[in-house]
Amino acid sequence: MSKQEMVFSRFAKDFLDKNSKFSSQEFGSICWNVGIEKWENEGKEKTTFYASHALRISDCNRSITLDMTADLPEEYDLRIHKVDEIIKSLESLKVALKEAKAFVQDNNIKTE
Repeated sequence: MSKQEMVFSRFAKDFLDKNSKFSSQEFGSICWNVGIEKWENEGKEKTTFYASHALRISDCNRSITLDMTADLPEEYDLRIHKVDEIIKSLESLKVALKEAKAFVQDNNIKTE
């Protein structure tokens, strides 16, 4: 029999519609967790650690999940770099959406 214990845990869940000026149909959430579990296996001298990290973005009835693991400090650096790249890409998306909004407004376009 093995014994497991969460030795490190951070998590958050933010709702995308809180304090929203938009209709109640605009909803979603962003959840993430970073966790490290310690497993002690009975009859074995070795203690094992497992890392489990995830990001989940939900909007209406669709969601995406990015699962990440990291065992070594160098692997954490790679995951941190990945998150930085995602943030940069999302910032570019935000700029493009603002440009599209301006285009639609300036040209009096209604998209379907």
